[in-house]
Amino acid sequence: MNRRRKSCYRPYEGKRWPLWRKAVLALLLAGALLLPGAQTNNGCIYLPLSPGALLAGAGGVVLAVQGVLRFLGRGGGQVFPARLTVADTALDVRAFCDTGFSVQEPLSGRAVVLVRFGAVQGRLPPALGTYLEQHFAGAAPLPVPALGVRLVPCTTVAGHCILPAVPASLCCTGSPAGQGMAEHLYAAFADLPPPPDGWEVLVGSETVSSLAHG
Repeated sequence: MNRRRKSCYRPYEGKRWPLWRKAVLALLLAGALLLPGAQTNNGCIYLPLSPGALLAGAGGVVLAVQGVLRFLGRGGGQVFPARLTVADTALDVRAFCDTGFSVQEPLSGRAVVLVRFGAVQGRLPPALGTYLEQHFAGAAPLPVPALGVRLVPCTTVAGHCILPAVPASLCCTGSPAGQGMAEHLYAAFADLPPPPDGWEVLVGSETVSSLAHG
């Protein structure tokens, strides 16, 4: 009985915060200590506020935090249109930059982009599509030399898995990365469910940098 092989990789789809951003937010929230009449006891902050002032202050804090989050969080985690070329076939895709994604093909050291197989399955060349279908069905076919298939190890908190990959290039067809080209990549295919924002190709910061300066 064939069992469909599931990919262990689960990309982080939220925005990663550097330490300095967390420190700035902590300092802003700690500003309550500077308010007139503020007292501390056993690690707690006491403020001489009426119920109305407390309600208004809570609303102000919510708005302030949302503003800080928008300001510090902007500029990353965007889906952008791109064109992925594999096996002499160009695919228009929706790419997403995950700064925590950093995988290389072990023999060449080339950067790897992650492709959701289900999103491009019907647009792949027949030979490549058939090989990937057999791979994810658990048939464990041998890599096809004519396609340049290599197996890329990927280790995450979910475990260890092997992803089939082929030579590829990626160009950005819109913002935010401009119109650059990232060549000499490997496109690794994974059997992942559709994410909330609908991305089809996951790229790391190294690939985005190549797009920006390509």
